[in-house]
Formats: sequence, C-alpha cells, structure tokens
Amino acid sequence: MKWHVSRRPFVYHPGLPPAQSFQESGYLSLNTNPIEYPSNTLQLKGESTCPHDNARKANLNWRPVPLDHPELKWNGRAVKTDGVVSIDWSLSGLEFNLKGAAARIELSAGDTSDINCTYVAVSVNGRRTAKFRLRAGCNWYILAEDLDPCSVAHIRLEKLNEAVFAYADVTALEIAGELKTAPRRRAKTIEVVGDSISAGFGVLAGPSEDFTAMTEDGAYTYGALLADKLDAELFLVAASGYGIYMNNDGSTKENMADLYELAQPSRSKTMRWNQQAVHPDLIIVNLGTNDNAAGAPKNKVFEKVKAFISRLSALHPHAEILWVYGLMNTDYTDILRQAVEDMAAAGHRGRFLKLPNQSSLSSSTGAAGHPNQETHMKTAAYLLPYAAELLEG
Repeated sequence: MKWHVSRRPFVYHPGLPPAQSFQESGYLSLNTNPIEYPSNTLQLKGESTCPHDNARKANLNWRPVPLDHPELKWNGRAVKTDGVVSIDWSLSGLEFNLKGAAARIELSAGDTSDINCTYVAVSVNGRRTAKFRLRAGCNWYILAEDLDPCSVAHIRLEKLNEAVFAYADVTALEIAGELKTAPRRRAKTIEVVGDSISAGFGVLAGPSEDFTAMTEDGAYTYGALLADKLDAELFLVAASGYGIYMNNDGSTKENMADLYELAQPSRSKTMRWNQQAVHPDLIIVNLGTNDNAAGAPKNKVFEKVKAFISRLSALHPHAEILWVYGLMNTDYTDILRQAVEDMAAAGHRGRFLKLPNQSSLSSSTGAAGHPNQETHMKTAAYLLPYAAELLEG
C-alpha cells in the first residue's frame, strides 16, 4: 500500500514542534507507528548460520558472473576497482534476479573482533534469510540454495555496519542458473549523512548491553525505513563519533565533512567517492550531536555547517537539503538552525528541522544511550511528511 503524504507546502515554524502541525493535519501522534519495519528486516536480528563453500552442492552447474554484468544492481556506495567491488559504507551491496537453483558469493573482510568485524544480510524475495559475520580473508558464502529453478528469485546482499568499523569487498559471484532483468532502480534517491545515530549504532541492543557489531544494523535505521516507505534509493553515509566540526573525542583533524568525500574511509584517505555517480534528490544531514557532546566552539560549528551546505549544493545543485538534530542532545539547536537559515537566505536549498528528543519517543534506549528500534521507527514517521514534500517539490 502506498503511504499517503500531504501535499501542503513545507513550512518551517521556529519554536513549533513539527509533530504538532502534522498531528493536527491527520498524521500520527508520537505514540503511534504508521511506519513499521519491512518484512525483510523483521527476520534474523541476531546472527544466523551461514553455509560456507563446503556446503554447496557438487552437482550444480556453477557459472561465474562478471561483477560489471549489466543485470547486477549495485546499491549504496559500491566502488568497482581492479576487478573487485568494495561495499564499505552501510547498506552497500548488490541485488539481482535469478532463474535457477542457487547463488554464492566470495567476500573479503579484515578484522574479526566483536567491534570491528563485518556483518552482512541476505534477503530472498523480500525476506531476510541470513545475517552473518564475515570471516577474515576471502571466503565463499551461499546466498541462496534449493530454489525453484523454474521461478525467478530476487536476491539481495547488503553490508549492515558502518565503514569506519569494518570493510568488505565482493571478489566473485557464481550462480547455478541465469540472470534475468536487473531489479528496478527507484525514481528518487535519498542520501543520509550522519553519525552513530544514523548508522544504527546499538539499535538492536538493550540499554544495559555493550555495543558489538552485531547490534548495529543499517536496515533498522530511520533512514532505511524512510526510504523504504517513500520507495526511494538510499545512500547511508554515517560514522560513529564524528561531528561536523569536532568529534566526540575532541579531535578536529578529520570530521564527517571529510569522510563524506571518501569511498573507503577505514582503509584509504586518498580514494575519493565519485560524487557524480549519483545525485540525490534529498540529502538528510543529522550532525551536531557529537559537536555538542564534545563542547565544540559554536562559532566553529556555525561556519562548518555553512561550508558543508555550500559543498553539498555545489556537488548536487538540484538536491533538497534537510538538516535535522535533537534526538540525543539539543544545546546546539539555535546555532544549527541559524546556519542553515542563513544559507537558505543566500539561495541554497537548506531546511532545518528539530527532532524530538529520544526520551519522548521511547522509554528505553539501545546500546550506550543510543536510539533503539522504537525511536528509529518514530523518527522515520516524524520525518515522513517533510521528506515527502521535499521529494515531490
């Protein structure tokens, strides 16, 4: 069912909680959830058993698929270099339609610690069928098997955790069958730029649990839920601990504006993301929380926000920019709003939207005080009418 969206103009009311305006217009209250997790994310929050190479059936006729095959749809910040495809950023990966019995993939990963390991998920026909940690080095993994060879199955693989913690490369793909027409590319594209909140840090954990890579899952974030509801492609560019000027640890040498330019931030400071590869229709920036936590000078944050909006506008001149803030702290609301409004007055497409604090959305949190699943769902619902208006505009 298509979600109904308002066609009223997007209007920013300083000092008025945005939720109030769309509660009055028949939208949700903060205690209801019109947005739910899609069926593919309802399965396998925890780790599942993944069949490795020795589980494949010897009687299948495996055929290699070139990674640049036109019927493969690559998602997120997937970068093709030297015969491999890196999928470092959250929710990067690939999908394809297969008429055949099985598919398998070779993936390369690095660190296997509980914090810096790589998790991926596999979905078949819209349902998550596996979530597993990658082993170090190059290894084969079954994506799907025992499929009806007379039917077409939609298979999707996506990396779940953020680029600064872990990396992954797709080095080979094999199928027992034939590829059919590539999955459609959605008409609209949303890019979310943020920190640990947007990356889904600890979203699957409880408030008393320590963070591990298994509890971070980009598919459970407000950005993924919003893009799914609006039938939009999603590029998730988020890194824990980073601010727009000052990071959570007080450092300023490298911030999120710098990481935004990189294709492989945990392993290369010189490989830049090709900003011409995709031009998003809507860029949601959720930064300022770590600057606030670190006590960054407000004048420095103010100037950095304006510089980043200027950079985004130059790269993507037709994109709407929606800067959001307030889930975990609120002290920098005024300075962020003023910077965005100044840029809008200068002719940029920037809008500012204060989010409700997570304490008003859920009685609990995820790991380390971060938003849990309930908060992400309600945040997506909160953003929905504004994002819809901007995409329609």
